[in-house]
Amino acid sequence: FSPATPTPAPVTPTIVPALPTPDTLGPISSELEQDAKLFVSSYINADGSLAVIYDSNNNPIAQHSEAVGYALLLLARMEAGENLTLRDGSTITAKELFDKVLGYADSHMSIPGTNLHKWRYGYGDSNLTSTNVAPDADVNRALALFIAGERWGNQALTNEALAILNDIKTKLTFNDNNGNNY
Repeated sequence: FSPATPTPAPVTPTIVPALPTPDTLGPISSELEQDAKLFVSSYINADGSLAVIYDSNNNPIAQHSEAVGYALLLLARMEAGENLTLRDGSTITAKELFDKVLGYADSHMSIPGTNLHKWRYGYGDSNLTSTNVAPDADVNRALALFIAGERWGNQALTNEALAILNDIKTKLTFNDNNGNNY
């Protein structure tokens, strides 16, 4: 005899975003700003790609969706016109770089028919590209879009964030046919 395994309680995902505002976020700390600038100058290329996985010759070979989400979160907290130095020494504003990182990721990591991203993209090597998702990265990307949309007055970014969250809810959860989502 063994005790019955309890059935997990159903989870009903409800997406009711409380949009962040500059007032609720507060000013960016000097430590975070320094870390963000170091991340940008160490890992972000001029085309918006992130060089985060290297081969033995120090050549970038892959980027992960978590790095994209992290980069977007850092950039969204900065002033849109703040100048940043990239890996190659060129400069770009935080807003321009946000758009480039997002554009590169959308072009290379999007999963067709969804607003979700592949968790890994391999530069020039399809063996390193995954078709699986990393929901934490998509949540971070959505949060960054919410923050940027509010800070920079861009409703399209907020709408994109909502589309990502909707896909997480509808494509990454399942219904047990009794009205319970898991």
